[in-house]
Order: sequence, then C-alpha cells, then structure tokens
Amino acid sequence: MVDVSNYKTIKELATCYEPLFTESSIRQMIHKNTNGINKCVFKIGGKVLINLSKFEQWFNSREISNGGDE
Repeated sequence: MVDVSNYKTIKELATCYEPLFTESSIRQMIHKNTNGINKCVFKIGGKVLINLSKFEQWFNSREISNGGDE
C-alpha cells in the first residue's frame, strides 16, 4: 500500500519548508533538475508530486556535499 502522506504537491512542499523554498524556486529546481532533484519527483497526469522522504534525503545530501559550511 502506498503511503499517500509521504507525497506532497509543490505548493504543500513550499508550505512545509517555508521560508527556505518558494513554489517558484521548487518549480525552477525541478525544471532544471538541480543537483538531481528529479529523483524525488513523481509525475502522473497533470500532477507533480514530491516524495517527502526522498526530498529530505536529497536536501541532506546537498548539505553534506557542500561541506556543511554555515
């Protein structure tokens, strides 16, 4: 069975991660496949859904690969 609570629309994801990401910035990252973000994206029909678990892994890997600089 699919855990539907693990998938978010772009709008829902932007709300969850406000103020880090806006809807526009997420759409742009998906369009450009920034740092391989599309591995988190599931498209069905006209909907774009983001797997929250994979997104968090992707986000954490970016922090690690950037050396965790603050």
